[in-house]
Amino acid sequence: MKLPRTSRAHRGRLPVASVLAVAVLCVLICQIRPNAKAVFAGDAAPPFSLPAARGERCDLTDLMARKRVVLLSFIDARSQPLSPTYSDPSRGQLVFLKSMARQYAPKGVEVLVVACNGPCGGPPLAPRALLNFTYDWQLDGLTVLCDDATTALRYGVSTLPTTVLIASDGRIQRRWDGFAAPAQLALALESLVGRPPLRQ
Repeated sequence: MKLPRTSRAHRGRLPVASVLAVAVLCVLICQIRPNAKAVFAGDAAPPFSLPAARGERCDLTDLMARKRVVLLSFIDARSQPLSPTYSDPSRGQLVFLKSMARQYAPKGVEVLVVACNGPCGGPPLAPRALLNFTYDWQLDGLTVLCDDATTALRYGVSTLPTTVLIASDGRIQRRWDGFAAPAQLALALESLVGRPPLRQ
């Protein structure tokens, strides 16, 4: 049975309409997130002022004024505990960030963890949830910050964890999208501040 001419024409337009709908959606997403552009080595680090889990705020401008080197890591606060079949990269990254904080703090390094609610930000964690996050993950030696996705967007974070090393002049020295191995972190830090006292 042959379809009427109008039905054939309508059927031919369906794929074109679908392609147009997807294109419009992509444009709208780009307009909603205009700042989602990654920054890389040599770029000026986007400024931020974020609330900390245990009071006060953390301001990048203040840290630069004090000539601090900043290791900034965006972590998925929803990640799950380790299991025999799955190693969560955010939890693994935190283990080494705690080690970096302990070793390099005497050399003027500030290790900051931004607790993100999902890969691309999402609504910020409630204050109690953020505080519980620090206790559950035993983050006593780290400064944990809460972000409403604004800072993650400014840094172009699309995967978690993402870690950025910022020199004391406010310039980005290194960027790791995904898990950063401890040897990589240590070498990058030592290129700026030298070997830590615990390793001399």
